[in-house]
Amino acid sequence: MPLPHLRTVATVVAFLAVSPLAAQPEACRLGLAAPDFEAPAADDLHALPHGPATGHSAFHGQGLYGLDHLYLVHLPVFMGAPAAHPHNFQVILEVDLDGEEAQARYRAERGADPMSLYTATPLDFDQTALATDYPGRPALDALPASEIVKGHFEQGGVSIVSDVRFDIRRVVYFREFFLGGSKLGEQSYLLFGRGGEAFGAHLLSAPPDFDQILAVEVEVTEPAGGDAAAAVAEALAGGIYLQLPERPNQEATRLRDGSELSCSMSLPSIPESIVVTVRAGAEIYCEAGEFSQLVTGRFNDPRRCSA
Repeated sequence: MPLPHLRTVATVVAFLAVSPLAAQPEACRLGLAAPDFEAPAADDLHALPHGPATGHSAFHGQGLYGLDHLYLVHLPVFMGAPAAHPHNFQVILEVDLDGEEAQARYRAERGADPMSLYTATPLDFDQTALATDYPGRPALDALPASEIVKGHFEQGGVSIVSDVRFDIRRVVYFREFFLGGSKLGEQSYLLFGRGGEAFGAHLLSAPPDFDQILAVEVEVTEPAGGDAAAAVAEALAGGIYLQLPERPNQEATRLRDGSELSCSMSLPSIPESIVVTVRAGAEIYCEAGEFSQLVTGRFNDPRRCSA
């Protein structure tokens, strides 16, 4: 005869299987439309043609990601000075590294240590030349001579190749911060990548905030067949927005290695609803201290995100 406590266990298991108390999948949204950012106010520094005398051209350090497909991600700053704020941009570029020797050296280093941070230090340039929103700028098709550093170039990184050029293939993401606006309320990311390499970039809005890049996997689980997968891959190359309405926009609730989401997505070329699984991988970079408040004098002290 079954023991009474075994009947109790079976009853509890059955209750959990149908109870609303059982864990529910996390809500998530994928799409091509950006979150509802507030637009920057009128900005004479950026909206009108100007020359080098304004001091807008500046040094813009970059994170460098990818092995076969390369991406430069601007390391921005929330600058509060109204007269000069050249770093108030979140920018993601798909690039080619010019020169076979430079390519071989970088890929050998990155291949041996794929989840380490690499940075690049191009000479001064004007970021507004990357976007069509700002008139009077000659379009950039390449960044000035750069050095590639393993690690952060300001925090003990080691140079692996110098005097290299990055040719710009695509501007994946470009946004100027509206520092008088409100912070996004929910966790929001841009997913981007090609050829099996994909990344998630946390979307910055207003301090306190954090700048995060992590590896991700993006897999179409429904519908079956190659059309939906090909359409999502094409969208991923240009950037897909991921929003997590159940997570407040805080450092502590950011995506972590091992997180898995199942999200619905609609694309014009696919009549059915698409279900996409997003798996978060290793966190390559996450900085919080530099985004703790507006910079009106010296830059904020760096602090990597908490474990």
